[in-house]
Amino acid sequence: MRLAYMIARSSYYVSQLILIPCAILDFLCIHPFPDGNGRISRLLSRILLLHHGYDVGRYISFEGQTEKRKGYYYEALRQSSIGWHESKNDYLPFINEFLTTLFFCYKQLDENFVDTRH
Repeated sequence: MRLAYMIARSSYYVSQLILIPCAILDFLCIHPFPDGNGRISRLLSRILLLHHGYDVGRYISFEGQTEKRKGYYYEALRQSSIGWHESKNDYLPFINEFLTTLFFCYKQLDENFVDTRH
């Protein structure tokens, strides 16, 4: 992982929820495997979210929500990847899409909970 990520990860002032999509974007830009990088990145997303206390993935599929929003996902990935190899990229589009997907996971969980009470 990039040194900047490791430094930010140890900082009290930087939210882990913001760093997770940064790490995922870095993984995707490195593209370490000939096939399956997307699937592994979504698994890594789930693991990192669980590790930091965001356990919605136990009940709602983060990968399923990503699939529903794949047009937005790929556009955010494209935008945030521009200039990555020169360390001149903008993580914000990917962070925004990641957090939006996470929001929809929690929204779906809430809707499922409401449905079971009636």
